Amino acid sequence: MVISVSARTRRAVLFACLAFLVLSSASDLLAHGSSAWLWVVGYAFGSFLLVGPVVWIARDRISASRREALLYPVFGAVFLCFVLAFGVELALGGALFFFDAGTVGSIAGLALAYLLERTVVPERLRAPEHRRT
Repeated sequence: MVISVSARTRRAVLFACLAFLVLSSASDLLAHGSSAWLWVVGYAFGSFLLVGPVVWIARDRISASRREALLYPVFGAVFLCFVLAFGVELALGGALFFFDAGTVGSIAGLALAYLLERTVVPERLRAPEHRRT
């Protein structure tokens, strides 16, 4: 059985889930004081600088079929790094603080990259669903 859901509905569900993650992590970070928010800003800035331009350049330089083929090894490497970082954080004792800061900061950085793509980025570098017709 195939369930047909519009792209707009899928995007709304994605944003709702991300908002829940941010609110959950931000509520945990409030207990750590103001130093936690410096980590959040660092993660946001880092993820914005890393993800935004890399995605825009990849869309411009790499064909869609090649990007799809490269997606699996990239996700594998990200998952491996996540598991290794989580193991190190558990061993050192500060796992939840850094993962909460990473969650909030990374989602904020990705949101900033998304907003810039919708408003500032040249047409040829945008995702096909964000191009003006």
